Amino acid sequence: MSAPIYLLQQPSPPFPPQLSSISLAPAGEPAHQLTDGWWHLPALVEPGPLRRAAARAVRRQQDLLGYLWDTDAPPAAGALCERDTRSGHDGVTAYSALPLDGADHHVFTAGGPPTPSVRDLQEVTIVSGVCHYSARAARLITESGRSVPIAHLRQGLLGERVVALRLDESLALPEEETSLRLPSLGASLMRRIPPGIDLTLLLDVPHTATALFLLQAAQHGEACPQLVLDWCEAITDRHPRLALLQTERWGAATADLRGPVHVRLAAELEPVGGYLRHALSRNRVPGTPELVDLIASQDRLWRLLVEFAPPQTPMDLADLSYVAALLRAAVSTPDAPRLALAVDNIQEFKIQRRAHSLARRLQHEFPNARFPLAGLYPLGRLWIRDHEGSIRHNLHTSDPGRWAVDDQGHQVDLFELMAELYPAASRTMVIGP
Repeated sequence: MSAPIYLLQQPSPPFPPQLSSISLAPAGEPAHQLTDGWWHLPALVEPGPLRRAAARAVRRQQDLLGYLWDTDAPPAAGALCERDTRSGHDGVTAYSALPLDGADHHVFTAGGPPTPSVRDLQEVTIVSGVCHYSARAARLITESGRSVPIAHLRQGLLGERVVALRLDESLALPEEETSLRLPSLGASLMRRIPPGIDLTLLLDVPHTATALFLLQAAQHGEACPQLVLDWCEAITDRHPRLALLQTERWGAATADLRGPVHVRLAAELEPVGGYLRHALSRNRVPGTPELVDLIASQDRLWRLLVEFAPPQTPMDLADLSYVAALLRAAVSTPDAPRLALAVDNIQEFKIQRRAHSLARRLQHEFPNARFPLAGLYPLGRLWIRDHEGSIRHNLHTSDPGRWAVDDQGHQVDLFELMAELYPAASRTMVIGP
């Protein structure tokens, strides 16, 4: 039987969240509802939209893994399905089961084989990453005394001035959980790719892209240059630590691979980061057009991207940087055929979808190049039930903190629980001479 799904009831301070678990039925059992909007299909036998969505997910997974591993992929042991419970919506998102190397995953699969055989490829690049902080760990204090997650600036301006930052410098739960779950799956995928194909790991730990969160507020007079500079410096201080954590976790998970894994850190916006900090240090808030002009001068890829998808805000520019990193990893020519494979949180699937759209336009400008993209997006196994009863599986926006209590009232360290779920990535690395 696979590992359970863990469910946390969103806490009401000062009480810690309550931890429970939902067992998944063994193969062959009928479909059953796990909680509001979520179903488990151990076998794909019942008719209806759940089975159809699950069957498509299983087929996409088997097609992609069969290609990557150059063998018949094992049949998926069912799927988890999320039904859209909003009024007037009937969509279903299915995550096919993928147990590998002692860890249980349920994945959303995107993309397919770019060549007749994986052995035609020179290189496979795994693209993965982790976001800084969480909604709980990085907050803004406004003039009226509100405490607002910095991430809420994605939804628009605050309507009042920001007077302070409140940052928790300890590692946030989503940073820890993501740094275990993604390497666990990614290493298992790499382990089964045939020898002779170069393996590269591109870690996109956003530095300047995260710093841009506050810039739009400053452009509209809601934050002073010094506050934005403080945020930039906090990210600059935190970035090496988070990048090292990612590198170590991937290193632990891939330690037993037959060949080397070449590790690179994405740095698409670094020229913008230096320019931004310099301007802010002189009490000047740069406009979006000047940042766009700066990045467009870096190379032809960026020039075309800002032409095809002109960023209107700092967050538009940040989002385009993730697309640029994925497309750059995917550049494939007849002399150097490649595949970029995203292994990331499901919330980041939008990056691949947008990259795929822009790739079609780029191919007219690079007639000898293609941009093969695929992705496996593993669902986390720690879910949150909020105060309204809705289920959230995005820990970045629904971070409950590190500690919970079980139904016996015993304290549970959620960091340790995540390490038990993904043992390969939590192994202590042995550093050679």
